[in-house]
Amino acid sequence: MGSCFALEIRHQFAERGYATFPRYFDIEFDPTQAMLSKLPELDDFSHFSIASILQEFENILAPRPLLSPDYFFDLSRDDSIKRQIRLFLRSMRRTLRGQEPPKFDAKWQDPFRKHVFAIDFDTIRSVASAITEKEREGAERADLFIFTLGMTEVWLEKKSKLAVCNSYGGRVDEQLCEFKDLSLADTLEKTEQLIRTVRKINPRSDIVLTVSPIPLQRTSKNESIVTANAASKAKQRAAATEICSQFENVFYFPSFELSQDEDFYESDGRHVTRNKVNYIVDNFLRWYQGH
Repeated sequence: MGSCFALEIRHQFAERGYATFPRYFDIEFDPTQAMLSKLPELDDFSHFSIASILQEFENILAPRPLLSPDYFFDLSRDDSIKRQIRLFLRSMRRTLRGQEPPKFDAKWQDPFRKHVFAIDFDTIRSVASAITEKEREGAERADLFIFTLGMTEVWLEKKSKLAVCNSYGGRVDEQLCEFKDLSLADTLEKTEQLIRTVRKINPRSDIVLTVSPIPLQRTSKNESIVTANAASKAKQRAAATEICSQFENVFYFPSFELSQDEDFYESDGRHVTRNKVNYIVDNFLRWYQGH
């Protein structure tokens, strides 16, 4: 679980015959009533920050949903016309990129998961619960957790203070959300909380932390994307080192460090080539199996 690089890792493990979780492909839904990221074609449920990853596991343990429908976005409200316009423009951008927009008039959004919309409240609550159950199943069954840490810039839903699932940088609706750049102390605290929460769900598993090699595309801070990206990666890398020294069976794997050559990336300068993803996973397996 983690940034979009986690999706690449999960698919590589699946191609090698390993059982991988969460099994988002198993979620049944009506695409004329709901949109769950890119399902059924792609299980792209990225969690770009440690805050977003942590709250998924806290949600599994909570007696009532932490990611409560009480905080979902009602897109049909009279004061949501700007959000409706943005939703329409987002759908148009997806169409221009060759991706399918929602096949329905989306009236509700689960802001804590990537691109989850529904036609009514009962449907959004149902698909959100289905996502949680697949994550619960994976957390309980896994022998190994791999978390890819992506960014420290987060947007928090104002009422709940929970991290909404925005992509790498960029702005969201400031009427509903507020920006926070997690400090090193914040990142360290939340990573420690994640380890302790995972241990409550599954005390027998190994945990591997890695920093995503994919750089920020945008930043919500008033500074260069170059410096924002460097600071974000540095804070997460430092936190990972500290956490691995504190806990048994928690390890760091250098995905970020292995990718610091230009030939690792596609022409966009951000996404790692398929061959290099294979290289990283092959190195991981040799390291982990001999650890």
